[in-house]
Amino acid sequence: MKILLIRDIDKSRITAKDLANNGLEVIIEPVFLIKKLKFNINKFEKNLINTKNKSNLKDFKIAIANHNFGIIITSCNSCEAIIQGGVPLKTKIFSLSKKIANYLENKGFSNILIAREENALSLKNLILEEDKSLPLLYFRGSNITIDFSKDLYKIGFLIGDIICYNVINKNDFSNNFKNFVIKNNLQQEIFESLFIPILSENTAKIFINLLIKNNFSQYFKKSNFLCLSKKIEKSIDLIKETMIAHIQFIKGINEKILPDIRLTRSRDGSTGTATFRFKNANILDKSLALNGEITGMYMIDKEGVLETRDISVNFVNGKPQAIESIYIMKSSQDWERFMRFMERYGESNGLVFTKA
Repeated sequence: MKILLIRDIDKSRITAKDLANNGLEVIIEPVFLIKKLKFNINKFEKNLINTKNKSNLKDFKIAIANHNFGIIITSCNSCEAIIQGGVPLKTKIFSLSKKIANYLENKGFSNILIAREENALSLKNLILEEDKSLPLLYFRGSNITIDFSKDLYKIGFLIGDIICYNVINKNDFSNNFKNFVIKNNLQQEIFESLFIPILSENTAKIFINLLIKNNFSQYFKKSNFLCLSKKIEKSIDLIKETMIAHIQFIKGINEKILPDIRLTRSRDGSTGTATFRFKNANILDKSLALNGEITGMYMIDKEGVLETRDISVNFVNGKPQAIESIYIMKSSQDWERFMRFMERYGESNGLVFTKA
């Protein structure tokens, strides 16, 4: 059992230390960076966005000068701005979680209300119990899933967003992580015993997109995603649907080499042909010959299996160099079914179609 931590490096290191003390093996591979921004409550307008008009800014200045405002906080990443930004200790704070509340209480803040459940709806209901005359500042990062300001403004609250930190998505995995995946790509049990905590929809999207970019999707399809909420779990399930399309020549062994694919279709759309060419296909490796014989090409996704027996192997100097396969579609329904497979296969492996 391994734990893969993909949050920002600081949070991951803290979590990794606790897990390691309990005898668990941890891999750290952050998929985003957190850049904290300077904040001073007396110069709040430098971090303020989402004010609807100039009169709002004037009203906020008056409220802050009179210490008559509230704060919404949904992430520990915003705590530093509140603590170091000169926010009065008696300011009313609406917290998404007990963890955030406890941290702020230890720093001297004494007027903290906590959502009954750790979700956006519960926090919103908590805020709705308050007098709408209390101006609110939503302390958050540059990326959000729930727009509290939009919802609360519509029902009469004076509210603005304070940007405390920027979330910078990583463009790729580290070389160490890539090497880990490549080294273990034939040992599916390693990935099946991998547990990956996911604390936000944004984190899920970044991670899955990087899997697709590196053609790693197939290895993680049976990994264990530990989701903070049902909403995140649903988003993972939707994304994982794109991870289950693959091609096999020997049943049970996924072909890792991506093919060149040529499509042709009759003018009336009644028939079509797909020609696949796999150069240096991994199934031609002698070490895989013991797993069985090549009996066809199988295109597998959540709808089932498409197969063809029309396969040929190209040899150069007596050595196999490539596999070619032809799949024939005999109706418009066959074509549509094939294209659904190709859409999933393309999303899983970063393929794109280009017109000849």
